[in-house]
Amino acid sequence: MKHEKHSIVSMILLLVFIFLATDIIGKNIHKYYFKSLFRKNDREKEYRIPSNYYHHGLKPNINITKTLWGNVFYPIATNSLGFKDKRPREILLSSGSYRILFIGDSFTEGVGIAYENTFVGIIDNVLQKKGIEVLNAAVCTYSPSSYYAKVKYLIDVAGLKFNELVVFIDISDIRDEAVLYRLDGDKVVDRKEELKINAALNEKYKADLKKKRGCYQKIEEILRRDTIMTYLMVKNVHDLFFSRDFSYDYDSINFREASWTFNKGIYDEFGRAGLEKCAGSMDRLANLCRDKKIILTIAVYPWPDQIVHHDLNSLQSQFWTNWAKKSGVKIINYFPHFIQPNDDTARIRAILDSYFIPGDVHWNNEGHRKVANIFLSDFSIQTIK
Repeated sequence: MKHEKHSIVSMILLLVFIFLATDIIGKNIHKYYFKSLFRKNDREKEYRIPSNYYHHGLKPNINITKTLWGNVFYPIATNSLGFKDKRPREILLSSGSYRILFIGDSFTEGVGIAYENTFVGIIDNVLQKKGIEVLNAAVCTYSPSSYYAKVKYLIDVAGLKFNELVVFIDISDIRDEAVLYRLDGDKVVDRKEELKINAALNEKYKADLKKKRGCYQKIEEILRRDTIMTYLMVKNVHDLFFSRDFSYDYDSINFREASWTFNKGIYDEFGRAGLEKCAGSMDRLANLCRDKKIILTIAVYPWPDQIVHHDLNSLQSQFWTNWAKKSGVKIINYFPHFIQPNDDTARIRAILDSYFIPGDVHWNNEGHRKVANIFLSDFSIQTIK
């Protein structure tokens, strides 16, 4: 009997070992396959180019059928001005149509999403039927200094004519303005010393997050990294008996650049200074628009971190609401459309799953559609006399 029991235990252990080994090998094959796909389709260096005026932009008239953002494949095209567009095309500097120019960072550029499914692309499709032209000057990691410098360049150097400017101010703009960029006259340059300090603080922040993780989270992280089936089995068994906080399931939260709105330490570190610098750049942009008789609208919106922390009356929305009122500028506040005070865990999970790319802070197709519909419901043309 003992020998029989020993044989059964040995067989079970052998099967577990074979299963685990196969799972680990499968995961590594999957990793290798994805890395090869990434190398083949990571074409950002082909179309993201430096600028002597506004630091960086997109190469004009490119048409790439497949590029990569995170784990998402998508097409990208630009027009003659280097703006993301439905296809390469020549943009006249002056138009007989009413023209709206959008600018912002990666959310407004619409990373991971084909142009026609981005909120700017959806707005473009609707408004062109009413004789209104829409252009998108947004690029990843822009911030208010970039917004001012690029719009100034487009007006005074390129000679672009437009009637209305819509600026989507991102949560990360505050960090970017504090540590990445500054204006040198009308041009954007790097903050080299601040960049070095910020890199060190980022590493410390990541290390502190790892220390706070519980034992199960650390085990789960290892299993998620090195297995497929084992991770799913352990996760499902755990979920039968224990509740899970958001940090287990969402790689789109706990970002340092987003935490300044509810973390006093990070606010003191760069939030206060970043807001002040952002306001200075936006003041210059507002004055430029007044001088050129261009209608200016700003928009603010939450990251997943704000949604998880119920940060409805966020420092971000409060600051820019006050700035808009003082500057005589219209503001669209998207916070109430993504956050409600009484949202429970299930509702928050539904919002994150419905409107954001999995594992990413950026909107998916539905998120872009939501943002576009809110803008269109609020949109009205103000005739410039």
